[in-house]
Amino acid sequence: EFRRVLFRSVTPVAAILGSFTLVTFYRQITEGHAKRRITARFKQYTSPALVDKIVNSGDVTFAGEERVLSCFFSDIAGFTSISERLGPTKTVRILNMYLDRMTEVLDSFDATINKFEGDGIFAFFGAPVELPDHTRLSCMAAIGVQEALVSLCAEQRKLDEEFPNLTMRVGICTGEVVVGDCGSHRRFDYTAIGDTVNLAARLESANKAFDSKNMICQRTYDEVKEYIETRYLGQVRVVGKENSVGIYELLGKTGTISDKQREFSQLFEKAVRLFQEKQFDKSETELRKCLQERPQDKSIQLYLSTIEQFNKDGVPEGFNGSIGLTSK
Repeated sequence: EFRRVLFRSVTPVAAILGSFTLVTFYRQITEGHAKRRITARFKQYTSPALVDKIVNSGDVTFAGEERVLSCFFSDIAGFTSISERLGPTKTVRILNMYLDRMTEVLDSFDATINKFEGDGIFAFFGAPVELPDHTRLSCMAAIGVQEALVSLCAEQRKLDEEFPNLTMRVGICTGEVVVGDCGSHRRFDYTAIGDTVNLAARLESANKAFDSKNMICQRTYDEVKEYIETRYLGQVRVVGKENSVGIYELLGKTGTISDKQREFSQLFEKAVRLFQEKQFDKSETELRKCLQERPQDKSIQLYLSTIEQFNKDGVPEGFNGSIGLTSK
């Protein structure tokens, strides 16, 4: 009788324990597989620390979703001519060295590096892990990569006098994008698409017209202006866009520029505001004061040449204070 009672008591307990063990084992296998899959997907895009956050969050989707991100594009100025001079072997060595250093900096600011296109880099901040301060991080990253590039060139020129003095342009835009897997059924990438991405790429290129290195859009500036020093460059219409956008040259972190730089930025902004108000004579007067400080500054020359064109041909109908850029 005792054995029958014991058997009746033990059997359900054993069944429960067996089921629990099997379920636990199954969960460990499936969760481990999911974590390995996520790790494999994102280790190519971002830092190990951020991958850990992705894995542990348990709230990551690869499907396309709308999200506000800060998009970052960078490019080395004149790299085509530099590569022609250096030859393929040395070009690849320098390029790899450059991309390694830039990746280190971008990783330190939790960037997701989407792709390298030759010497160009496309990264974004705020996905797949949401970053409440992604706009600030993107600007700090832009400052960081510029500083890292100066250091890299200085280090390498001590070892090789022929190492080129590289200059980099960065464009940053904050706004709505669609982020997630995109591509064909055979090949796809985790990426971001939308007008914000396109504008960031255009701002990177627009640096050439304004003689700047880091350019950010109005929304980016509005969200982080207490953290950064800037120079207002005006309103521009980039190639492929009908509407104008406010742009700023990102100079550094708050408190890191000289009084002379700040005074120049204020004088230049005054000239730009007068230009936007169609007070072209007064704007030209202020611009020529700026020109005395920086005779080679392309942004000053751009506004002066535009005013000269207006004086010659008249102000275009529908003028809204913006500068139209004609090249990408």
